[in-house]
Amino acid sequence: MPVSYDLNLVALSVIIAVLSAYTSVDLTERIAAAKGWAWIGWLIGGATSFGIGIWSMHFVGMLAFHLTVPVSYNFLIVLISVLPAILSSGFALWITSRKILQIPSLLGASLLMGMGITTMHYTGIAAMQLPAIAHYDLKLVTLSVGIAVMVSLVALWLTHYLHNQIAVIWWQKIGAAALMGMAVPMMHYTGMAAVCFSPIESFSGEFPAPNTTWLSSLISAITFFILGLALVTSSETKVIDRTKELSLALKELQQSQLQLIQTEKMSSLGELVAGIAHEINNPVNFICANLHYMQENSQHLLELVQLYQNYHPDSGSQIQAKINEIDLVFVQEDLPKVLDSMKIGSNRIIQIVRSLRNFSRFDEVEDKAVDIHDGIDSTLLILQHRLKGNGDRPRIEVIKNYGVLPEVNCYLGQMNQVFMNLLANAIDALNEGTTQGKIPNRIPQIQIATEINSKHWLVIRIADNGIGIPERIKQRLFEPLFTTKPVGKGTGLGLSIAHQIVVQKHNGTLEVNSQPGIGTEFTIAIPIISKSAEKLISV
Repeated sequence: MPVSYDLNLVALSVIIAVLSAYTSVDLTERIAAAKGWAWIGWLIGGATSFGIGIWSMHFVGMLAFHLTVPVSYNFLIVLISVLPAILSSGFALWITSRKILQIPSLLGASLLMGMGITTMHYTGIAAMQLPAIAHYDLKLVTLSVGIAVMVSLVALWLTHYLHNQIAVIWWQKIGAAALMGMAVPMMHYTGMAAVCFSPIESFSGEFPAPNTTWLSSLISAITFFILGLALVTSSETKVIDRTKELSLALKELQQSQLQLIQTEKMSSLGELVAGIAHEINNPVNFICANLHYMQENSQHLLELVQLYQNYHPDSGSQIQAKINEIDLVFVQEDLPKVLDSMKIGSNRIIQIVRSLRNFSRFDEVEDKAVDIHDGIDSTLLILQHRLKGNGDRPRIEVIKNYGVLPEVNCYLGQMNQVFMNLLANAIDALNEGTTQGKIPNRIPQIQIATEINSKHWLVIRIADNGIGIPERIKQRLFEPLFTTKPVGKGTGLGLSIAHQIVVQKHNGTLEVNSQPGIGTEFTIAIPIISKSAEKLISV
């Protein structure tokens, strides 16, 4: 029986195949990037749109096939033929979206997808109803199956190759889609050439032939809508994901810049403090070293004077006048006290220098086992001038409730920075409350408590009885550049940097609990043993 083709519908089937191939390439990227339920959703959506695209190409190609007898279709069987296309498409998308595609997996997926396309094709032919008997050329049938498998192999490899590229140029996707789109119809029309129809002369039934133009237009419109919807959804999702990535990258860059600025500032402060401590340390050590000898020598001289008084009580008039002038009795009593006071003062200076050195350790690149109380005390020493009272406000009391702590692995210089920021904020809150009369009849206090919790983490609580923090502000405390202080009074960096140091650098937590009018408490919790120390222990 002679056959012919509507070339317009043939061209339309090729266009559908190319668009379907392009959609599959695009959706593979989305499936590869998605996780969890999103991955399942994209896989189902991609399988449905790609499968319908392949089926639509096949059915439009069937409508382009013209015989000399009327042809109708069993639409139930036509609809059933969609299932192999969707299932094989879903499997293909799942295989190609994987990061690594082994050759056995590629060959197996190609065979399965090729058989799925072949099943769809010959199921569609079985749906044809016409007064003729179909005969199949087994060589051409085998060729069509081979073409389907080879087309699937090329399509899967190209799709997997493209989605694993760092950057895919638009013409690469179009070229791959065109290659796959041209190859798929080859299988279809080879399969159509494998069928030969012999008319049934004595058949008297009727086969109402559908309007091929109307039906192909409807199917094409629905297919274009589905494929277009898939592409638009994929593009919008890409834009949303890209926007999130850019926002996250911008935020990370901003935080890195802020961290760099703050670190540089604190590093400069540390160098300044270390330099001052070094310069003070030399003369103080000289004074302390000689105070001991001065105390001994002065004691010897006083003893000698006492011996002279014992053996020569009747001294000359000039000596007696000098004794009265200098009040020798007072000097004998006061000189040891003066020397003791100088010794206490010099020891205090030595402690201050030691604290300044501890505070200035900002350039440490490794965490070390340290006494965290030294860091807190050093920071309090730096802030001592702000804790003292003046005419505008009373002295701020510092109450320490230190627990028994082991040495903790941490970056003490950076933790000192955290203590500095939290204590400075507490002092600001107390000063604001007292100067503005917001906390009347209350002694301003800062309480610092340390302990080991049930998780064997170090917990440090820094609480004040200041004005407190409203809920709307508390939610934004750790945002970079967020501050409630007037211009020039605050940068909005302190708490953000403190949060980064505790959470990111020490794998801990920094939480705030505050009640307006009552006070604020910051809670720091860090592991006693750092991750680097755990690695050493495990080795």
